[in-house]
Amino acid sequence: MDKYMGEGLLTRYGNHDVKVKLQWGKYKGEVVTSLGGNSIGASVIQTIASMLEDGDMSFKRTAVNEKHIEFEQDDGKQYGYPKHFNLYDGDDVLKIDALDGECITGIEIIDFQEEKHV
Repeated sequence: MDKYMGEGLLTRYGNHDVKVKLQWGKYKGEVVTSLGGNSIGASVIQTIASMLEDGDMSFKRTAVNEKHIEFEQDDGKQYGYPKHFNLYDGDDVLKIDALDGECITGIEIIDFQEEKHV
């Protein structure tokens, strides 16, 4: 990310893209999600962690997410809720229940798109 926040008022309305790193033993994976609204920094990270643990986080069906997420329903919609996370150690795959927050090893804001409100 080239720039985060910056000039002007501290609170900014927009969309955060967030990478979530997962690991269980030697098995690893990562998924990307988004959070919009008027929140920044640590509050974004805390919200993502809470939503993941509560099962309230939906994910866009991208190539990265499709590799690491088994969705609850394959209904062709752009977003879906995870049933399992697929973690990898080489070619070996370990399925972890999506509500198992113990496998979260990192949450990182990777992009921010500010939305202007008049």
